[in-house]
Amino acid sequence: MTTVTIFTDAAADNVAEIANVFNNPKLEKLEKQDVLRFKFDSNFIAELTNFAKIHQYDNREDYKEAWTEWCENNSDIVSRETNRLQQLGYTGDVNDKMYKSSRYYFRTKSLAPCTPIKRRKYMSIGADMLETIDAHIIKYLTSVGTDKKCTPAGGFTLFQENYQELIQKTVDMLTGNDKEEDGEHGENGGEDGGEDGGEKLAMLPKKDAEQKIKKTYKNRYFVAVKRNKKFE
Repeated sequence: MTTVTIFTDAAADNVAEIANVFNNPKLEKLEKQDVLRFKFDSNFIAELTNFAKIHQYDNREDYKEAWTEWCENNSDIVSRETNRLQQLGYTGDVNDKMYKSSRYYFRTKSLAPCTPIKRRKYMSIGADMLETIDAHIIKYLTSVGTDKKCTPAGGFTLFQENYQELIQKTVDMLTGNDKEEDGEHGENGGEDGGEDGGEKLAMLPKKDAEQKIKKTYKNRYFVAVKRNKKFE
């Protein structure tokens, strides 16, 4: 059995020597992995942010004077972070990078936690409505005479005339009016009238519900036309 020695701590400068040991020319192409963005250590960022916030409202001269004093008083962590970045391959002025980061980024950065935007849950207009829309669009596109031009607006106008009851039923569903007869609370006291009293689903205003139906019709109209080139 052949024993292979693994060089775990070898530097890139010794790659050629390792290649000879393993007799593998491909190893000569090994390089240090490039670091594209040199970030400060998280502990150092905390110290830097603390300094920047203390002197947040200092003018430029006072800030720079305080920065010089801070670097002297915290020479150990500054030196440690400088060495760390240089070992990673950073060749710029580390102190200048620290100063500019504190002055132009951490000084004005908000410390308040970001509150995620609560988005309204998606509300479907229902399978019956979608199927009816699709059937009407095909019928409209195939029944209009060649002397007349088909348009999404024209199709939707006819759809409104022929399916008033279904449209009203869908609007009631989207606005929550179809649940009024069940009372404000469900059997177990849920705000949304559900069985488990779960989170209340935000209903749409009537105008938005009507617009949703109209937009859905027009979107599916364009899809139908795109799939059937003869209708273009």
